[in-house]
Formats: sequence, structure tokens, C-alpha cells
Amino acid sequence: MSNLRESVKKMLPPAAVNLLRETRDGLMRLGDLPQAYGHPWRRDTIRRLPALKDSQRGQRCFILGNGPSLAKTDLSRLKNE
Repeated sequence: MSNLRESVKKMLPPAAVNLLRETRDGLMRLGDLPQAYGHPWRRDTIRRLPALKDSQRGQRCFILGNGPSLAKTDLSRLKNE
């Protein structure tokens, strides 16, 4: 299967490969949609987000995620921000 996948990747342009990958990912997640959008936390977030839009316009912004890689990231450069 891996050889077939690599052959298809070589034949198709990168944009087509990305489209196929994103389509597959979307189909795999389709079953999660009702629970994800219906969860009370998610509904509350969706309700509150419009109030934040452009509320900090013109200011610098730092978006931090979470996960193991964050522990390896030097955050001291954000100390005075």
C-alpha cells in the first residue's frame, strides 16, 4: 500500500495530494461533528467569540498551543510582552 501511495503522490501535483489528504481527514472526523458542536463548552465558546473579534486590533498577539513541544519552547522571549 505504501508503494501505491508514494506512486500517486509522485503523479499528482502537491495541491491535489493536499486536497485528497484533507478530504480523507474530514471524512474520518465526520462522526465527531455532532458531539463536538453540541457540547456545552463549544456552544458557549461560539457564543462568546464575536465579542472578541477585533477587540485587540492593532496590538501584538501571541497564540500559544499546548502539548509536549511547548515544554521545549523558549518562552523567555515573551517575558516583557
